[in-house]
Amino acid sequence: MENMPSAIQSDSLAAFVSSGDPAFKAAITEEIFDQISESLGPRLKQGYTAKFLAQLNPQGFTALPPTSAPVIQSNYWYCCENPEGYYPEVNKCTEGWFQVAPQPPNQ
Repeated sequence: MENMPSAIQSDSLAAFVSSGDPAFKAAITEEIFDQISESLGPRLKQGYTAKFLAQLNPQGFTALPPTSAPVIQSNYWYCCENPEGYYPEVNKCTEGWFQVAPQPPNQ
């Protein structure tokens, strides 16, 4: 997994999947690799490091840096599990941010 960020930066699918098992190698198609590269590549160029490449959730994967404030996209809230809470009340997340749809206030 340590070679995955450098594989993204060098645009090498072969290097990206090299340490994976056969199922992983079969599952990561060129199209999926391109999506991962589009999401993580700009962050890696800005100097982010990847502790976790993605946060899996029922809607798919969300790739965000694990400890910095999230890159804000409108119409989403950013949640952290450790420490538990939402951005900006929680401003550092040890396990990676994930997007959630805004929730109506409790009534």
